[in-house]
Amino acid sequence: LIERELRRVNKDYHTIYGESEPSGGLSICHVHGFIPYNNSCVESSILFSEEQYHSVYQQSYSWSNIEQLHAPKRSHCFFIGLSMRDPNLRRLLDFA
Repeated sequence: LIERELRRVNKDYHTIYGESEPSGGLSICHVHGFIPYNNSCVESSILFSEEQYHSVYQQSYSWSNIEQLHAPKRSHCFFIGLSMRDPNLRRLLDFA
């Protein structure tokens, strides 16, 4: 929804999922997967279950863990759709 609104107001942004690289403008990271609104073909794994979430969490060098670790160091971050009570997120933010 945020990306649709940014497109509507002609704001430059870049959607990041998987190991895609930012290309300028505002970066919107989908660290738990991405489903495009326009039905385009996108290679992205979606984390649906707690088991999947913990599997990724255990992979120290997974893209999503690294992105969550480094993003707060590079710029201001706005977290949407999660609880800041999540111990895994709090651990990553403590490291950052």
